[in-house]
Amino acid sequence: SLPHSLYDHVSSCLAVKPSAVRVTVMLRKLTLFSRQGVRLILFSGNTWVTSSSPKAIRKMLKVEADGSLDLSHVSAFREPEFILLNKLFEKHGYQVRVAGGAVRDVLMSVDPKDVDLATTATPEQMIEMFTKENIRMLNRNGEAHGTVTVRINDKSNFEITTLRIDVNPDGRHSEVAFTTDWKLDANRRDLTVNSMFLSIDYGKLVGYSVDELTDELSDDIKFLRGTLYDYFNGLHDLSVRNIRFVGDPAERIKEDYLRILRYFRFYGRLAADPEGHDEGTLKAISENCEGLWNVAGERIWMELKQILLYPTAPSLLRHMSLTGVCSACGLPADLNLDELDTVWSRGILELSPNPAACLAAALNTQEEADTFIARVRPSNAEVTILKFLIDFRAKSQPPDLLEYFKHHYLVSFESSRLKPVFEEAMRYLGRKDLLEAWKVWVPPKFPVNGHMLQLKWNVKGRILRPLLQSLKEAWVASGCQLTAEDLLSDSMREQTMQNLSTGEQAKGILIPVTKRH
Repeated sequence: SLPHSLYDHVSSCLAVKPSAVRVTVMLRKLTLFSRQGVRLILFSGNTWVTSSSPKAIRKMLKVEADGSLDLSHVSAFREPEFILLNKLFEKHGYQVRVAGGAVRDVLMSVDPKDVDLATTATPEQMIEMFTKENIRMLNRNGEAHGTVTVRINDKSNFEITTLRIDVNPDGRHSEVAFTTDWKLDANRRDLTVNSMFLSIDYGKLVGYSVDELTDELSDDIKFLRGTLYDYFNGLHDLSVRNIRFVGDPAERIKEDYLRILRYFRFYGRLAADPEGHDEGTLKAISENCEGLWNVAGERIWMELKQILLYPTAPSLLRHMSLTGVCSACGLPADLNLDELDTVWSRGILELSPNPAACLAAALNTQEEADTFIARVRPSNAEVTILKFLIDFRAKSQPPDLLEYFKHHYLVSFESSRLKPVFEEAMRYLGRKDLLEAWKVWVPPKFPVNGHMLQLKWNVKGRILRPLLQSLKEAWVASGCQLTAEDLLSDSMREQTMQNLSTGEQAKGILIPVTKRH
């Protein structure tokens, strides 16, 4: 944590709410922190501690020596639909437990948004059980891999997957063999913090319908207990924020090369020390990162988008570059790390950016952007943001950015595409003031359309677009004061036609072409 004298100094500055940049400069002048350390302080909230300080780590749920723990606070486990599902498995003699990320969230005192379940029942046994109990099943495509999806009370969907082991993995897919051994299933998972299971004791509830359980729940479950099943010390790793593969890192990676990116994603999300990577893990990643070339670009981009939104993204990308991961993802080996640090220190994450805006900071040229786009196939909107920002930052910035954005928005026929792009530019620059002013601005409506031009000036065809563009320029130059009558006057017609004949038409901001191949 911060030394008391420095903490008091920063706290006094907080009273006047200094910008992130001012605090960054102040702390750097004290020469006590690296750029990375300063960034972690800025993004750890009002506690003003580094991420390695215990104050910055969410309180862990207490787990007894026998694995038991209190789950009374977890609202997801108190929903009648979820309880009914658990009771049905119990009724038919099958074990069912909460699996993966939901267990991790519960242990971190976070109410899970999505709860996945694992069971000893095979898909065929689940189908038979749900059919008998009149439970609706959805999306039958997952059954071959052991997953059955159900919808209960026409309200809540749940995915339940049979315990399994992966057979003959090729780095992207694998065959599956079902098992009833919980440890074998845990062994196939990627990281120790994701390999735990949680059973819930609903012993006092006797109902087997949503209505019956709702009546029982109205009396309240005062105490809800559960049992943690931790086969690979995931609880300890989570408590000290250690991100570690289950078993041999190289073996886990070769089963699914996307696990390389999942490692960095969870490291950015949970790790205490941004530079505390295990050397053996990084070595295994470096030796196997070429396997990422066999992974679909869309899957790679899904992981990268999450990595880019962490406060420690610059550190993560730096390690990804050193291990060769960036190259296999279509990114340059020599990332623009200086620009990346600058954009992060300006507070881009505080403004909820699009991941493409964050990525723009790491790229040096449009050619690098084109290589990445061809590799991962981002959306057209993401491509537009990425290419615009690389071009925008290379130009000298106008003195009044807000007026600059307003002008180009008003003269453009693609204003709906420009709006989110300009907003990302403001986030990229860390200009919260511009963003707030932009969002409350109500653009005036251009008073002329193509139909009016056809009737008044007796023109049609391809000339309509350049005529309207020229009129828009004149309208904006007047401060948007010219009326439709002014714009459609004979004198304006003569002037506009003359401008077009001499090629004197203003050009607004060009939106990059976003055709995907």
